[in-house]
Amino acid sequence: MTELHVPGKPIALPRQRHRIIKGKHGKLFVQTYTPANGPAAQWKRLIGRMAKTMWQQPLDGPLQINLEFVFQVKSKSQKWRIKTPDVDNLAKLVLDALNGIAYHDDKQVAALLACKTESTQSCGVIIGIKELE
Repeated sequence: MTELHVPGKPIALPRQRHRIIKGKHGKLFVQTYTPANGPAAQWKRLIGRMAKTMWQQPLDGPLQINLEFVFQVKSKSQKWRIKTPDVDNLAKLVLDALNGIAYHDDKQVAALLACKTESTQSCGVIIGIKELE
């Protein structure tokens, strides 16, 4: 399994936003978007930049991905983090960031293990990717 550690506070994929815009011929419609700037977009770009140093070409075939999101705390009372953000939203952002870099498309992910932990030392995400047979 190839591992990559990305330092920094893990950030979840934000909820999509909606706006009503006027299209051609004056017809109104709802556009759904994810903000292009902000902490989540910066975190996603950092993961992508660091992943490019690890994977020069996207992997083919089915993959197993392990994600450990480490949150920094002042004093450690427990190993597992049961506070927000939700682990599935943290994972979505990382999987999206790795699209086209570590693999061609996140539909290749056949197995996914994601967990949130706490540490007094540092924060970040540890990404492990293994090709399945």
